[in-house]
Amino acid sequence: MASREHVFDCGIYAKQTLPVQRRRLADGTVVVTKRPRTAANPWGTDRCVTYLDSHGHIKDLPMTNGAGLVDADHNGYQAQKARALGWFPYGECPIALEGAGALRRGFLCEKNQETRQPCRRGTYNAENPCVHAVAEMESRREKHNAEDAKRRAMYQSEADQMIVKSHERQAELLEKQSEVMGKAVEALTATIKKGK
Repeated sequence: MASREHVFDCGIYAKQTLPVQRRRLADGTVVVTKRPRTAANPWGTDRCVTYLDSHGHIKDLPMTNGAGLVDADHNGYQAQKARALGWFPYGECPIALEGAGALRRGFLCEKNQETRQPCRRGTYNAENPCVHAVAEMESRREKHNAEDAKRRAMYQSEADQMIVKSHERQAELLEKQSEVMGKAVEALTATIKKGK
């Protein structure tokens, strides 16, 4: 026997979410080892890069696969996927990326297509993004929300569609009624003023 320790259980504490290893020593005592998940990466590489996707959501894109520390093929694949879908690293200026060829043409919103002047390097980062990145995020979210509303409307039941139409009709009737009442009040006030 090379070691007098026996590893008998690996698990995660539910409350602390720390990886746990329980070992039983030769004398029968149990040793619990907890390793924090926030430990610094000893290889100096980030597993994920934060991207702004085509729907305006900020998401982490894993650049290494789970089996390897640094996988150049997987990294290249993910970067090509992001470029093809119009995603860009959040915190970068999208106009500068498009000018450098890192972002394909045609993915920027109208506001950013009008302004062709990129921001100065070093004036923006992920915590303080440039105005072009914020405008791009808002534009992509608006576009996605409009498409999502159309999609949801297509799958509405007939009863829900009838309810929506009745609400629209009620709003139109209330608007017409308020116009008629406004005219009647104006006519009444004019009549009262003439009578004095």
